[in-house]
Amino acid sequence: AGIDKPRERAESIVALETELAKVHWSPQEMRNPVKRYHAMTPEELKTYAPGIDWEVYMDEFGAPTDQEKIIVTGDTAVKESAAIFAKTPIDVLRSFTVYHFINNQAALLPKAYADAKFEFFSTRLSGIKEQRERSLRALGLVNELQGEIIGRLYVERYFPPESKAEMEKYIPFIKESFREHIKNSEWMDEATKKE
Repeated sequence: AGIDKPRERAESIVALETELAKVHWSPQEMRNPVKRYHAMTPEELKTYAPGIDWEVYMDEFGAPTDQEKIIVTGDTAVKESAAIFAKTPIDVLRSFTVYHFINNQAALLPKAYADAKFEFFSTRLSGIKEQRERSLRALGLVNELQGEIIGRLYVERYFPPESKAEMEKYIPFIKESFREHIKNSEWMDEATKKE
């Protein structure tokens, strides 16, 4: 990619990622729906985690600008991550961004890039020995990027309003069945059942 000082940049990225990992919530904390739910206004978020320009951030992700509340999952991690980003030198942030951009595009780049990413992230870190065929990966990408649109077209063509109305008759019965299963479940405690 023609990037100068690759070792120095890699070390700065690893240092930044290590610092961010220290403030992120554990998987156990992230599974707690009550703890994860922290609603705040956009103004409250700006005050709570001032190290990021949240308006620019939301705009770049295409988030609606008229939201009254934002759910900040992992709120303390967001606050501490914002502080880390605010104090990180711009050159390190550039390296971090470029690395993640290239890494996220690796599957779309020539085979050597896709293979290198697979070898590190899938084989070394996850123990996966064989990469799916390129044609299957391409199909997966199309599904990921276009799945909702294709699904809408499918529904328009093969699931007319009459079919939807017919299926909606069953929804209350299905919900009641789930309620009964949960109520009679022996492995769930009462607090979980109430959730």
